[in-house]
Order: sequence, then structure tokens, then C-alpha cells
Amino acid sequence: MKNYVSPVILDNEELAEGVYASGSGDGCWTLTIKRFDQAPEVGMDCYVVHFEATHNATDNHSSNSQIFVFNFSADVEFNDEKTSSVDLYAGDGTSTLKVKRNNFGNPTGEFVGISDLYVKCKDSSVSCYGGYVICEKIYK
Repeated sequence: MKNYVSPVILDNEELAEGVYASGSGDGCWTLTIKRFDQAPEVGMDCYVVHFEATHNATDNHSSNSQIFVFNFSADVEFNDEKTSSVDLYAGDGTSTLKVKRNNFGNPTGEFVGISDLYVKCKDSSVSCYGGYVICEKIYK
């Protein structure tokens, strides 16, 4: 029997920008951060996260809702005036923001593409470097 060795994630400020981690808290969703841009039309301290997620449940469960967890390099505030496709769940004012989407997801092939997660941050060098998805599972 082999021993499980947990993977190690290193946070290194000297690594190149633009490489985003993706993963899933439950293993059934894959999250990819497509872009993280400044949104000057909203304000110089406002940024938008463009992301995609795909649901592929190996145990054939459906998804009643999803919690998307994003990791930032600085504390951010959820901008509910501009964001319409997800709601704040937890972490406002911290570097780990959780937002919730209350939509049904089929067991396989369910695709989510969201381009309006707006956050505010006073740190102009802020980046969104990864995240994962927590699935509210439904078994039939």
C-alpha cells in the first residue's frame, strides 16, 4: 500500500504574474480564472474577475448551488453595485472572498462563465492567484 503525500502549494511573490491555480474544493468542479482586470470605468480601485467553471460529478450528483472561493494577494471588498451573477457569501474585506451562485448544475458538462465579479482594492498591485469551488450536492 502506498502512502498518500499531500501536494504542497508555494506562495512566492517573485514568480511570474498571470499563472493562476485552478482546482475544486469537492473535486467535482474545475475552476479557471481567465482574466483579472482593472475596471477604471467603475473606479481606479475596482477590479473584475472573469472565470469559468465546469461540473463533472463522477458519482452522478447534481449541484443545487456553488460557492466560489477566490484567493487574492491583498484584502478586497465585494462590489455588489456592479456584480449581478453571484452573491457575497463570506470574506468581504479579506484576501479570501467567497461568493455564491444559486443555480442548478447537471451532473456532467455543466458550464459556468462569469465576467462580472467586481471587487474593490486599494492595493494597485493586487492579483487573483487561484480558487476552488464548493458544491452543494443533490443525490437522487
